[in-house]
Amino acid sequence: MSELFSRVSDQYLQFFGEYGHIAEYPISRFWTDSRALRLYGGTSEVMKELVVHSRPSGPHWLTRCAITQQTLHMIEIKGPDLCHCLAARRAARHMTRLYDRQLASAGLSTTQFSLLALVETHPGISVPDLAVRMVMERTTLLRAIKPMREQGWLLSEAQGAKFALAFTVSETGAAKLREAEPYWKAAQKELEAQAGRQRAVQLRNELLDFVFAA
Repeated sequence: MSELFSRVSDQYLQFFGEYGHIAEYPISRFWTDSRALRLYGGTSEVMKELVVHSRPSGPHWLTRCAITQQTLHMIEIKGPDLCHCLAARRAARHMTRLYDRQLASAGLSTTQFSLLALVETHPGISVPDLAVRMVMERTTLLRAIKPMREQGWLLSEAQGAKFALAFTVSETGAAKLREAEPYWKAAQKELEAQAGRQRAVQLRNELLDFVFAA
């Protein structure tokens, strides 16, 4: 990104001519900052050397190269970035956007796909149990389920003395889940390509352990 920023700044400086060097114009500051960015994480020449010498074998070596970790270790995390919750919510939004984009081809959101998968795995699951497994408030869960019942993907019946709702996946819902599976798998592969498969699996296991061991 620093290389791209530098190239764009150079082009704008060329366009503005001598005015680009006058401090009152923003392009002067942009150009100065672009040069600094190529130095803070290590000079461009040094970073290129790191890529070459840390290149492992395999077709996806760029996703596993050490340059990202090398750069991260040089960055001081401070201010709001120290917040564990903020970091987790950022990661959750990033992953949700990725999965939503893939699952949109099947007409499902990430939440809807997860609900269908969980109910199919646990037929007859009650609202409280499903809320625990989804880590959702019951009212929020019921709002998410409502359009799925209207579509006929989920069936419900009252059980027990308190007539608690229990859910099962209908044939239509099962078909929708099968339709969405290839897109879910594509989202899995895309995330693993970004983070590396071993890192993605480790992150998933740690998150499950953290949430359900709490």
